[in-house]
Amino acid sequence: MNRQIVCIIIFSIVSSCVWCDPGPRRVIPPFRLTLLPGVRIPMGTYSDIFKPNMGIGLDFSYNINSFPVVLRCSSTYDNIPLDNDLDLTLLSFGLMIATSFYDTPLIEISPYLGGGYFYSFLQDNSDYEGGHPFGTAGVRCEYLLTDLFGFGIDIGYRHFFGFSDDISLTLSFRSKIFFPVGEENDLNSSIQCINEIYPVLYDYYQNNPSGSVSLSNISDKSIIISKVTFFIQDYMEEPENVLLDTILPGKESLAVDLYVRLLPSVLTITRSVTSLGRVTIEYISRGKIKNRKHVQSLTFQPVNLIQKSDPRQISAFFTHNDHFLETFSESIKTSVTEYTSAEIDTNIFIAMSTYNALKLAGIEFLDSPSLTDGYRVIQFPYTTLSRKKGNSVDIAVLLCSLFIFLDMDAALIVTDDAVFTAFSINLKPDSLNSHYKNANNFIISHNKVWIPFVYTTKTRSFYEAVEDGIRLWTENSEGNSSVLYPVSELRKTYNGLDMSLIDDDITIDAVQGTLLRNQNKMDVNKFFTRQNPLEPFPAEQNAVNEQQNIRFLNNLSIIYAKFTMYDKAIVLLHTILLKQDYIPALVNLGNIYYLLREMKKASVFYERGYEKDPLDPVILLGLARVNYVLENYGNVKEYYRKLVSIEPELAGEFKYLDLSGVKTSPYPENPDSIIKVIWIEK
Repeated sequence: MNRQIVCIIIFSIVSSCVWCDPGPRRVIPPFRLTLLPGVRIPMGTYSDIFKPNMGIGLDFSYNINSFPVVLRCSSTYDNIPLDNDLDLTLLSFGLMIATSFYDTPLIEISPYLGGGYFYSFLQDNSDYEGGHPFGTAGVRCEYLLTDLFGFGIDIGYRHFFGFSDDISLTLSFRSKIFFPVGEENDLNSSIQCINEIYPVLYDYYQNNPSGSVSLSNISDKSIIISKVTFFIQDYMEEPENVLLDTILPGKESLAVDLYVRLLPSVLTITRSVTSLGRVTIEYISRGKIKNRKHVQSLTFQPVNLIQKSDPRQISAFFTHNDHFLETFSESIKTSVTEYTSAEIDTNIFIAMSTYNALKLAGIEFLDSPSLTDGYRVIQFPYTTLSRKKGNSVDIAVLLCSLFIFLDMDAALIVTDDAVFTAFSINLKPDSLNSHYKNANNFIISHNKVWIPFVYTTKTRSFYEAVEDGIRLWTENSEGNSSVLYPVSELRKTYNGLDMSLIDDDITIDAVQGTLLRNQNKMDVNKFFTRQNPLEPFPAEQNAVNEQQNIRFLNNLSIIYAKFTMYDKAIVLLHTILLKQDYIPALVNLGNIYYLLREMKKASVFYERGYEKDPLDPVILLGLARVNYVLENYGNVKEYYRKLVSIEPELAGEFKYLDLSGVKTSPYPENPDSIIKVIWIEK
């Protein structure tokens, strides 16, 4: 292959590298100087005359900013040994055009081509000297230690027209040259950060941006955004890295979200304070590491303040790990456990007991606005309990927080003028119409059935609080101004404040369980006997609904009996027995008369049940207990023996009935054995 073909091939390859787009390019310094010592290997016609030799070159480079092109002025010095022990000196001067691209930010690959004029002479003082044009092409690969200095290798081909050609292998040592020129503006940046921070959203800001910074590359070259950090003085331990090692192409923009990891000390802010937020941008442009800094004044609002525009933020006050609420909720749990029913939803009793607990704790409703110039001022639950007063939002927050501790499914309802609470029942929406005739008074949302209620004054019963909630929901839902937010959904965004972070010595006395149970007894009559959203279908409807109504009435009678409202329970049970000898009604009526110490009446209903099912252990127990009090000990032995054979564990709970031939008194030593009865719910 002759020299002309080699030149054409190399020229074509290098030209394609220069003019095609090889992808992202490192922006190189505008001016630099490169030293090139290396070895030249002769080739072609004169390779048998010239020997490999050492040489040195010097490049002065200038980067054209608007194109991926570098212009180089080059000069070389070569000392070429000849076969006849003479040396030939060769000097060259030329211009080259190059481009640059890279695989990593530290490596630069630069193909080039060019030409110029060379001058040569012998070093034996002879008259030989001469000069001709030359052409060159090659590629240079450099490792950049800093934006000021780099080193690498250069492999090139030189053709000296009318003389010779060679391949050069040289080292390169380059350095940036400083000229008194103005620095080009290649990156515009601006802060778009909110100027308010709400301490109660302590955890929220870690995963949700508090603002953003806009970055715009106004040059034609790609730049590398090395790092963007955000730091708030006094309230962050260290800057938060929000962006690392990102290429920003020419003429493109990028928005970077700013996150913060706040110190717990923000929770002590009780009045507006100002701090400085600093955004630092580190980037590489034209081979130089640059910095941009922005400082913005940020306002920290008081810990009890949020924006009105986002009512979901109210849930940030639903506290957890709260010692005060945990203590308070324990008394509520105690008052609920003994009043449960398969037919009457347990959540109703939890909500009722929670409502009455607040009344007994002396919580006063303040009819005052919670808005201040577009903000909501909200008390934490423990503050409402300790102050014993709060507006509608404060009490709604307290109720929702208590429901969290009680494992209750609750929701926050927000209207234009009010904030109140709702709780869900365990009935599915598609079963609502078959269970309750006033289904329109329920709220169906998020595949659940909800009952709203409003705490206003201590004199209103739980039933009246439900009526108020239904009225407010209905009035505002017509204009679509009522929104229901389930607590479980709200906590996915605003998980509430961990109260273990707050050091406070407020103590709260737990509501006495006895007082709470007595209050529940007073309210249950109003709630379950008046016309209300939980009224069942009337008995005259179809057989399926009638059977459901019988079960409902039976279980409602148990509720009345547990609240010692025996007269109401007896009426309901007799209503059932007028239709059929329903075993649960017979047994439960016998239990009530037993508790009323009317043993003969109790015996009548136990025996009616025995005729229908002689193997029912609760009936056998009832007959044994009644006969024990009536001193019919023979019957006691018979019924108790059957009970032992059928249900030995139940028999063991009433060991005093095991006479075993021993004469005993009509009353056992343990009074609890007399009071305890077993209710049948079906």
